[in-house]
Amino acid sequence: MEEKGSLTSITTPEQAIREFSGGQFVIWLCEEVTNQVQAWPILRSLAEKEPGPAKFRKFLLQVYLSERAMWDGADGEPGFLRFAIANLSESDEPAAEHGLEALQSNFAAEDLSASWARLFESLEMPTADLKRVEPKEITRNYIAELSELYSNSVWQEAVGAFVALQVVAPFKFDAILKLAKGLGLNEKVLEVLKVLASRKIGSRQLAYELLEKISFSEPFKELIWQGATKALEAEEEFLNQASHYLEKSLE
Repeated sequence: MEEKGSLTSITTPEQAIREFSGGQFVIWLCEEVTNQVQAWPILRSLAEKEPGPAKFRKFLLQVYLSERAMWDGADGEPGFLRFAIANLSESDEPAAEHGLEALQSNFAAEDLSASWARLFESLEMPTADLKRVEPKEITRNYIAELSELYSNSVWQEAVGAFVALQVVAPFKFDAILKLAKGLGLNEKVLEVLKVLASRKIGSRQLAYELLEKISFSEPFKELIWQGATKALEAEEEFLNQASHYLEKSLE
């Protein structure tokens, strides 16, 4: 991956799209997504909350279900990643082939189900119940919004959205990990949150692999940024709504 250059003269996405190409554009995109996420009030406020185990479990369930939606469900229902791959595979543009190959080669789904199950068992939710749980309305809306983005947007938007959420994920799970530690849970059961929070470098490497070769055309860069922006808006709204489970009883 290219070394970080001087990006201080860039003040707007429009300027970055116009002036940066290839690896430098990818570096800017990752930094811009990171800066936006770190400024989200919801991530800062999570550290200040002190929910009991029951409220934390309700919140974490919705996060878990939103995360599980990336992969194919146990019932065979396709996940976000399948939509993104299908979107790219339908394009006749040679540039889409690179993104398609990168997604297919890098995302053999890592099975974290056992680690998730241990965490929820520590929160008094048996694995059998975890397998049957259904997403609440806020999570269904989030899943539907991202499914639409991955499957019906132009492929550059779909890839931009995917990359943005991969960059967001470690920051999100780092905040959730800090919240979980406040409950005094055993370090072993926090393994899944630690794994997901540890991927800041990996998410940037993936962004570079997916985007570097398709970030020379200005129209492509505009679409990548549009997809990233839509994904960030959906993610922030979801976390804002899901965080209500930490504060009061919601069904």
